[in-house]
Amino acid sequence: MSFFRRSSLFVSIFWRFFLAALAPLLGLTLITDHFFSRSLQEHIQNKLLAISDSRQTLVNTTTDSLMDFVAERGSDPVTLTAFEKLSAPFEKAGIRGKEYAALESQYRGVFQKYFNIHESLDDMLLISAQGTVFFSMRRGADLGEAIRGPALKNTILADAVGSVHAHLSPVISDFDFYPPAQGPALFVAAPVFGKEKLFGVLAVRIKPETLYQLARNYAGLPGTGEFFFVKQAGDEVVSTTPLRLRPDAAQTLRVRIGSLDAVPAQRAINGQTGAGVARDYRGKAVFARWLYIPQLRWGMVVKADVEDIFAPVRRLRRITWLFCALMALGVAWIAAAVSRMVTEPIMALQKGSEIIGRGDLDFKVGLPLDNEIGDLSRAFDRMTENLKTQTASRKALEILKADLEASNQGLEDFAYVVSHDLKAPLRGISSLSTWIETDYADRLDDEGRHQLQLIRQRAVRMDNLINGILQYSRLHRLQEEYALTDLNLLVDEVLSALDPPASIRIIRGEPLPQVSCSPTRVRQVFQNLLDNAVKHMGKETGEIKISGEDKNSHWQFCVEDDGPGIAERYFDKIFKIFNTVAPPGKTDSTGIGLALVQKAVTFHHGKVWVESKVGVGSRFFFTLPK
Repeated sequence: MSFFRRSSLFVSIFWRFFLAALAPLLGLTLITDHFFSRSLQEHIQNKLLAISDSRQTLVNTTTDSLMDFVAERGSDPVTLTAFEKLSAPFEKAGIRGKEYAALESQYRGVFQKYFNIHESLDDMLLISAQGTVFFSMRRGADLGEAIRGPALKNTILADAVGSVHAHLSPVISDFDFYPPAQGPALFVAAPVFGKEKLFGVLAVRIKPETLYQLARNYAGLPGTGEFFFVKQAGDEVVSTTPLRLRPDAAQTLRVRIGSLDAVPAQRAINGQTGAGVARDYRGKAVFARWLYIPQLRWGMVVKADVEDIFAPVRRLRRITWLFCALMALGVAWIAAAVSRMVTEPIMALQKGSEIIGRGDLDFKVGLPLDNEIGDLSRAFDRMTENLKTQTASRKALEILKADLEASNQGLEDFAYVVSHDLKAPLRGISSLSTWIETDYADRLDDEGRHQLQLIRQRAVRMDNLINGILQYSRLHRLQEEYALTDLNLLVDEVLSALDPPASIRIIRGEPLPQVSCSPTRVRQVFQNLLDNAVKHMGKETGEIKISGEDKNSHWQFCVEDDGPGIAERYFDKIFKIFNTVAPPGKTDSTGIGLALVQKAVTFHHGKVWVESKVGVGSRFFFTLPK
């Protein structure tokens, strides 16, 4: 761990290797999780579709079978004979008459075979054309009652009989509470015709368990899977069968239409068919399939909790992330091993360089590795051997350098002494020529006075040359930190010191920028360029323009005049020391000013050049990097 903390290279290599190896694993894990979840969802959806379709087929088959059975019984001669023989004694003496009792017992045995064959039958009723129940296999409370009487009025049986009379075809009643049976009931009713007239109605009551069994078959569904059969009762959706999670739901579980609960059931009872995630009667998210069963006027929902359905996804996700964590630990171990394998030799090289840097040239790194790092260590040792042989010569060079610096300092001191010693005779020559011209004025002719004036001019030029040399030397030795300098203020100071004549107009362009530079050196640049422009104007009136321009990576400045101009052949010559355009004796210029400009600009890693045309003027450019 201490190695881990002190080696930033180890940390860098470790994390790069770790993330590079772990990223594909994480990506693969996320992709696997996504596609597995999606595949499972599609599988569950297809499974619910298959289960709901098969269950719908089973419901349709069951109801069709019951309707076919009742329709066949309605046209059976046995049923027609029963209507003919039982109706007359029933009308004469009711259900207590002896003739009716004998016939009823006879036909009860005849009809019992239907009940033996068809387990779904709960009761069989014969209803006269006038609407009276004159036969019942169960002899329930509805026997002998009129359909429109107080006992059967507004019941599902009355509704079914009314539909048969209206349509003269088999019908299935609603599944609802039937008072004579003291519970929910479902009737299948069919007309009974004989001798081209309606004898009455055959009504068969179906056991509720027949419908309940349709909802209790949970094959293929998870633990929370349910079949949910519903019907509409007013503004409510009512469960018609018990539920797996709510055994007492039949006729008791009710949900108001438009609420947020039992959404699939509401959609089914509205005649919609679909599948998806919705909220069930418990308020939980379920994956459901809903559809409408026209024969029963029911809605059917096949559903299971989303939490239950996606339990395999969660298990796979836990296993996947556990595997990913174990892989991450393995990758971390490998990354640490690889990082240590790379960084330990480098650390050894670093330690060796520190030892050698402290002067121990006998130290050998000597890493026994057959790779590039081993080659580097051996090259490092060879370099150390070479350093040992070069140390002596380096010491000699250091001594030579010290001697050279001392010599340079002596030369600089000599230059100052010589310049001082030269200036004294020059002042004497100038004073002597003035004294001779004054004291011997009556003895000198014009030529003599002219020669004395030439002597004074040469003395002044020599003095200017000495001053220029000293300035050139000082510029080389100047040690000045860069500072943020406002060039507008700097140019104002230069112009104030030069004090150009009023006949020469100074024009400024856009305000000059603030630059980071050596203020003294840049002041000398502007001072020499402006001084030359004023001094060499060559006419009484003129213009000098000062401007600056942003060139992205650097600033470009220009000092432009409308003086006599410079021939192109002199463009390079004028920046060399002691070189002037005018011939000797025709100017008092020392030829040092532009050399100072070039030296100051070069110090700033900039460039200086001139563009000029004889008779038009000159433009001196220089740049300062940003």
